[in-house]
Amino acid sequence: MKTINQQAEGEKKVNENNLDKILVQELERIKECGEKINLAEIERRTRISRSILRRWKRNGYVLRPSRTGWRAGKSKLNGFSETVDSYLRNGVTNSSVIFERARKLVYDGGISILKDYIHHHRDLVPAPRHAVEPKGNRGRRYTTGRGDYRQMDWGFVDVMDWKEIPGGVHASSWFVIIAGSGI
Repeated sequence: MKTINQQAEGEKKVNENNLDKILVQELERIKECGEKINLAEIERRTRISRSILRRWKRNGYVLRPSRTGWRAGKSKLNGFSETVDSYLRNGVTNSSVIFERARKLVYDGGISILKDYIHHHRDLVPAPRHAVEPKGNRGRRYTTGRGDYRQMDWGFVDVMDWKEIPGGVHASSWFVIIAGSGI
């Protein structure tokens, strides 16, 4: 007869994220060997905490999900969800505005329920559309006729003067106009 450790070495490693499968597999090993093992030893082998193992032992080693994250089947918003959806489809996303309009329709729930509903149904809100006037071609080229344009530039230039002062340099100001022809 094999010991539990020998069986564990021979089997494939179980997906560690699936605690139920790990526990079931370990319990089957224990039953096959006929040994009595305490929770601390099961914790060491499976790396499942003793508090979870105790809870599973109380439940007959059956995994029962906790009610954490569950929502009630009936809400105060049940009769008004179509109305809120229509406001969202029309682009009204302000929870205070929708809350006041729903109050007029005898809604007796709170604004927090409404805000949560609006948050989870944002996909109903249409994308914002902006009407923009066409601006035409922004890359339009400006052309002129022959001899119709001039380019101008000016600046200071250092000029070497060989006649008056050999090797001398003096500053000179220049102004240039170039007349061009259009394409």
